[in-house]
Amino acid sequence: MSITGPIFALATPFKRKDIDYIALGKYLDFLEKKGVKTILTNGTTGEFFSLTREERKELLSFCRKHFKGFIINHIGSTCLKDSLFLLEEGLESCDGVISLPPYYYSPVTSRGLELFFSELLERCPQPFYLYHFPRHTQIPLGEDVITSLKGKYNMLRGIKDSGGELEVSLKYKALGLEVYMGKESGVLEALDRGIDGHVSGAGNPVAEFLIKLYDCYNNNQGEKALEVQRAYEVWNRFRKSLPAREIGIVKAGLAARIEGFPLEVRYPLEEASKEGDLIKRTIREDLLPLLGSL
Repeated sequence: MSITGPIFALATPFKRKDIDYIALGKYLDFLEKKGVKTILTNGTTGEFFSLTREERKELLSFCRKHFKGFIINHIGSTCLKDSLFLLEEGLESCDGVISLPPYYYSPVTSRGLELFFSELLERCPQPFYLYHFPRHTQIPLGEDVITSLKGKYNMLRGIKDSGGELEVSLKYKALGLEVYMGKESGVLEALDRGIDGHVSGAGNPVAEFLIKLYDCYNNNQGEKALEVQRAYEVWNRFRKSLPAREIGIVKAGLAARIEGFPLEVRYPLEEASKEGDLIKRTIREDLLPLLGSL
């Protein structure tokens, strides 16, 4: 089993402050029916920063039982022992592992970062992916750290680059890594220039667009792929026009597609309740008909 198509970073549904496993089961079924083959659990879109390590472990276990495809599990934490716990407890439930750097400690030395990731890589028998998100962590992953780690650990396969700059992603690619961009726009240009794929959180409610885009691209239907990308940009422009935060928008979008999917987020985030009706209407009346025309 390997990464196939776009990677979808799961949102975590909550009901009365606990994980809503009924909604999560419906959500995983929705993604599989739309053709999704690879998911990322406990990531940024999944509000990992608001989950206990026990919740992260249980969520992954549930996903393994209810999703047949490739699962990459995020184990990042500021506490190395928690990351090691999540790594070791989750190995039977995932196919790959990903981790942010310990994001509170900015600035941090390259050697400190290398030692942190080395502790994880030494215990990881599965494909391991670094997670670069400097806007939130304030810790860029430099070429020196990556080159040193890659020379020591053959399980270091790639990186999720959410920095938003294609040229930086291409530098990571030149180091011999698989590179998956965390940017929703410009997907085709990135693929054309050698990027391996991308991870989408915002695309969850309209997963069909990205599945179709990748299918067209992989079947050398360039013009059709470009048409699909233009259609997907309608969603990107719409959500960027909203005052709500992306995680809330994603959950409101999922509520338009999955009956009973909750809008609830954990504080300090706020749910997109004011924008919910507009998001549902836009998906149902604009985006789904647009998808049907492709």
